[in-house]
Amino acid sequence: RYNSEFPIKSKRSNLINDHNFFEIIVDIFLKSGLKRKTLNSMKNEQGDTDLVIAGFQIIGKMKDNASIPCESWYSFQPVVRLNQLYECGNQEGFISSFVNICVIETDTSILKFLDRVDWWITVLSKVSLHSSGVKLKLKKKTTLDGGVGIEFQYKNLEIGQANLYEIKSENKHYFISEFGFGYERILWALNGGKKFFLPLFDKYDIDHNNIVECDKMRTAVLMIMSGIKPTASGVGKHIKKLILLATHISWEKNYSLRIKRYYNYYKKFISPQFSYEQVREIYEKEFDNLFLGSLSKRK
Repeated sequence: RYNSEFPIKSKRSNLINDHNFFEIIVDIFLKSGLKRKTLNSMKNEQGDTDLVIAGFQIIGKMKDNASIPCESWYSFQPVVRLNQLYECGNQEGFISSFVNICVIETDTSILKFLDRVDWWITVLSKVSLHSSGVKLKLKKKTTLDGGVGIEFQYKNLEIGQANLYEIKSENKHYFISEFGFGYERILWALNGGKKFFLPLFDKYDIDHNNIVECDKMRTAVLMIMSGIKPTASGVGKHIKKLILLATHISWEKNYSLRIKRYYNYYKKFISPQFSYEQVREIYEKEFDNLFLGSLSKRK
């Protein structure tokens, strides 16, 4: 009884903000029996990427360990992806930072993996995404460790991935499963597949076509509040680039309200390393430096 059509009416509260969805999804995971892990810094210590781009990276270099512990856990993990910046803010569903609802199970089995697929369908149903709108698309391979997986779609919107990896350790085969769902994409589906940006940005910025720049500011705020400062090289160079790409809205006298909004959004998921006031000061100082630099180049 698959139905690909969204209902005409959507719940207005979801369109305005994410508070209702946040309370429901957090409660579901608190009652799941899974333990929670949180990575507060967006800097990836594993070295394969500069920034944390997936919940799977929290595991670390598990392949190099002598043994793999059997455990199950979840995270509401903010991640940063800068490889498609030109699409972020231009196209609904594409933003440079978002929250990955991740479930990892190590030393698992194929049957447990399938049980977890079924569990996720139940989770989606509990947040009001009925199973009649869910489509599972099989993937023959993944980008990591040659795994296989399933793409979760809700009424043709991609909302998550379920991947299964086989890893050898001490001549023994292990299966590791990774489920990653986009927090914002599930909210998008709850909103009827429309107005993706409305719960994330101010309506003023949506009406005035500021989302491309606001997206860059939002990601810069996340990186700073996680403990990364702007630098000429290393991970901090990404913050400088993001702030440079958000110069027009940084001129506005009320841009600090945007910083506060993005800070409050992400502090639900991580413990900030800097206060809001510190983040604003770091951002402001870097913007001032960029402005002074542009003036010297004109001379």
